[in-house]
Amino acid sequence: MERKAMRLLYLLLLLPLLALAQTPQQADAVLGQATVQQKLDAPLPLELQLVNEAGEAVQLGRYFGEQPVVIVPVWYSCPNLCGLTLRGLVGALKEVDFSAGKDYQVVAISIDPNDGPDKATALKAELLRSYDRAGAADGWHLLTGSEPVVREFTQALGFGYSYDPASEQYAHPAVLVLSGSDGRINRYLQGVVFPPQDLRLGLLEAAAGKLGSLVDQVIMRCYGYDPATGGYSFMVTRVLQLLGSVLVLLLAGGILFALWRERRRRA
Repeated sequence: MERKAMRLLYLLLLLPLLALAQTPQQADAVLGQATVQQKLDAPLPLELQLVNEAGEAVQLGRYFGEQPVVIVPVWYSCPNLCGLTLRGLVGALKEVDFSAGKDYQVVAISIDPNDGPDKATALKAELLRSYDRAGAADGWHLLTGSEPVVREFTQALGFGYSYDPASEQYAHPAVLVLSGSDGRINRYLQGVVFPPQDLRLGLLEAAAGKLGSLVDQVIMRCYGYDPATGGYSFMVTRVLQLLGSVLVLLLAGGILFALWRERRRRA
C-alpha cells in the first residue's frame, strides 16, 4: 500500500509538467522516458570526468574502491520531486547506524548540464545541516557534468529522463541506486520515502560482508530483495532453511558429543 501511495504521489507531482505540455501525445512522450531500467550487476563508467561542488574536475571512480556507494541521480534545480527524494534519503540515513564518510559514500549527480558547482555547493551545505553527523562532509559528493557525460552515466544506470521545453522542466523518476565498492550496480530503491531497514540492508548487501556484524549477516539471510517493488521483504522460506541448518548442526553436534562420551566411558 505504501509503495502504491508513493507512485501516486510521483504522478501528482508530474501533473503540472504534463499540463504544460503542448499535446497529450507530447505529454505521453515526456512521461514515457521517465523510467528506471534495472541493470543489476552492470558496471558503471568509472572513467567519466565530472565536476565536484568545489569546481574541481574529478573522475567518477574516485568515490569507489573501498566503500559501498549510494548514487542519487537528481536535478539540483528541481522544484518538487528531487527535494522530496533528497529529504527522504537524509531522513532514512539518519535512522541507519552507519555513517556517510565512515561506512559508505553518497554521490549525487545532476541530470541538468546547466547546474554547476554553485548550486552543488549550496545543496550540499543544506544536506549536511540536515544530516548533522560529524565527518559527513567527506561522505557526501554533489557532482555535475556536460550533457554527453550525464547521458552516458544515466544510461549506464538505467535512469531515463526527458526535458520538456514547454515547461522548462525535466521529467524523471525518483530512485536511489546502491553500488558496491567495485562500481557494479547492486540494488535500486524507488520512491521518495525510503524505509531505513531497506536502506540498511541494501548497504550491507552492497558492502559484501565488509560492513556490519555477524548478526547483520544472519539477519540479511532472512530478507530478500524484490526487483519488482525495489525493496526488501521478510522471506519465511529462508528463515525455515536457516533454522533447518541450525537444527542439523545441533543434531550432528549432539551425536558427536554422545559418541565422545561413550568412548570416554569405555576407556
